[in-house]
Amino acid sequence: MPFTPISTAASATTSPTPQWAYAYVNKATAAEAPIGVPTAISVNSQWSTGGTGATVTRIGTGAYEVRLPGVASSTGIVHVTAYRTHYRGRTCAVTGYGPSGADELVEVQCYDENGAPVDWWFTVHFTAPTAINYAYATVHHTGTQPNSGTFNSDGQTNSVVRDSTGQYRAVIPGASFVSGTGHIKLTAYEATGARCSAQAGTAAGGALEIPVSCYAISTGALVDAKWLLSYSVGGDAAAYTTVTAGPAIDTGRSYSVTGETPTVERIGTGWYRVTWQNVGILFGNVQVTSTATDGRYCHLGTINDYSAPPRLTVDVYCHTTAGLLGDSTFGVSYMRRPPASCVSQET
Repeated sequence: MPFTPISTAASATTSPTPQWAYAYVNKATAAEAPIGVPTAISVNSQWSTGGTGATVTRIGTGAYEVRLPGVASSTGIVHVTAYRTHYRGRTCAVTGYGPSGADELVEVQCYDENGAPVDWWFTVHFTAPTAINYAYATVHHTGTQPNSGTFNSDGQTNSVVRDSTGQYRAVIPGASFVSGTGHIKLTAYEATGARCSAQAGTAAGGALEIPVSCYAISTGALVDAKWLLSYSVGGDAAAYTTVTAGPAIDTGRSYSVTGETPTVERIGTGWYRVTWQNVGILFGNVQVTSTATDGRYCHLGTINDYSAPPRLTVDVYCHTTAGLLGDSTFGVSYMRRPPASCVSQET
């Protein structure tokens, strides 16, 4: 079905109340979600400041419309991550999002390792900007300036520089950002058959510049694409970290509400396990972002916050451009339900 992308001013305004939601879309196949039929997502696989009741409607092969209840916003940002499978690459992209009454509708397209549409499972996370006490910025890159959907907690206007085919810099001005110690979430936008990666930002002229590279799924070649980026220095997640080559934890770009630094273990080629001992709360949500510079990519394998809480383990699988398991680097963020006494964007 057709979808009209949101259109916002260059600098998004904040919501008077926190609005965020996540879901693990575990109804993805023809048997689980018949085409055109709104299908309930397990109550244990979702959370929203607007309450439960998220649904998914499968609208074609690998194409979905997710309804997140009670969080409608024209100024938010959304991210998705393919879930499951260690033996072949999968990519999911956002193809549209926007308000529908009181709810937020998110459209998603998933691809196999060759760039063909495929029914697959994924996680989705939506956040609308609100009054916050940490550095937070978003960019909705559409290929034109100013970028719609941008937000900057320092009150500045973010921008994008295109350096060459498929290579960009997200420019986030403000003193709160120049340290470059925050976390990046990145998702390809619109059904272009691309996937994107982001590298650690560097300070330049009072701004943080974050390199972004996009690749055609079918060939692995650099390609121009649209994308959605979030950047936060603490606060936007219960925990996040960046895993560098080795593998090793980038302690300067790690955060958790408990103050701990995670560990990382290489289980096998392209298979990693990140562990926090005191962060997990049942039924959390994870987003994975590739940080590779050669077209390799990663997705979510498992979230285990249930077998020995508060211990949390997150398995991540990485792949070569051919879709085979291959060692790589990535960032991972973990969102969880807030305590019952506190509903806030800090999850």
